[in-house]
Amino acid sequence: MLAITQRARANRDVKDIRDNCVTTFGQVFADGTMIELVSGTANQANLLLYSNRTKHTSGPRVKYGSCIYEAPRLDPVLLGATRLPRTFAEYGSLRDLVAKIADQFRKLQNFAEQESKLLAAFALTTWVSDRLSLAPSLVICGPDQAVNAMRLLSCFCRRPLMLGDVTAAGLRNLPLDLRFSLLLNQPVITRGMRQMLGASGHRGLYIVGNRGKLLDLFCPRVILSAMDTIDDFSDQSIQVHVEPAQISDTIDERLQCEIADEFQPQLLMYRLRNCAKIQVIGADVLDLAIPTRQLAGNLAACFAEDLELAHELISLLRPQDQDLRAKQAGNIECVILKIIIGLIHGSRFRLSIPMKCR
Repeated sequence: MLAITQRARANRDVKDIRDNCVTTFGQVFADGTMIELVSGTANQANLLLYSNRTKHTSGPRVKYGSCIYEAPRLDPVLLGATRLPRTFAEYGSLRDLVAKIADQFRKLQNFAEQESKLLAAFALTTWVSDRLSLAPSLVICGPDQAVNAMRLLSCFCRRPLMLGDVTAAGLRNLPLDLRFSLLLNQPVITRGMRQMLGASGHRGLYIVGNRGKLLDLFCPRVILSAMDTIDDFSDQSIQVHVEPAQISDTIDERLQCEIADEFQPQLLMYRLRNCAKIQVIGADVLDLAIPTRQLAGNLAACFAEDLELAHELISLLRPQDQDLRAKQAGNIECVILKIIIGLIHGSRFRLSIPMKCR
């Protein structure tokens, strides 16, 4: 009889715990304490509770304050398609971390120093993207074989998910709460896809789904596309060009896992240390075009720990900014506007404006 009573009490306690659990993909609290999704067993993710004041704990459930937080049940295929760090590890200085990641792109994919640093900088922004007003975006312009660069990049991004030739409807059906870093191999980008990616790149802008459901597609995105489509959506993206001569051998899964196992814990430490401090402020780059200025603001926010490094990375955007200005100068609307302004200020023409129009 006593055993039956104890069993009933234990079952009731388990039910009470489950009823009071909050399922979460991650939390950032006002005091800087964080809950982060990490790798657990083969078919189950764990939660890491991190705080500067208390001992760090991890498991399927963690307790903070009066609440118990529980890791979500994820599809095993989905877990296998992304990457979660098992724990966190020290990374030294922020400059060292950027240099180590950039070195991987130089050695394994033959990227130049400037492009390697931009790719490393982008990877870090994905780890604090939920604190930014503009979703980190990267356009890789090159042939299909440049997918090897995306494979390497996936080792460094937060919760990477590589997709091939996805549709706008397919993106809407993703488990959006996971806030993936989307790496899209898109040989052809439809008008609908461009519009959706552009609209969802700003925090607080929702997409209307089926039956009036609102979808939040704000997340980092990488797009591998062909040369003739890059200009359609790249003004607010970091741009990297891959030449056929740069293409190297495929990076196999074993090497990817080795690289991810080394760097994902360090990148998680970067997030844990910096996420609560991120504050987007206007970078001192008034000489840049507005789209590039917004990119610079994102970088400045993510690298506030090392302002000198932030300025160095922002300077790498200047060639891209010059190309943008040249493109805008050749735009037919800009040409017409310049002609109109010239006519207005010309000695042979006078602009007549009614004194009163009601």
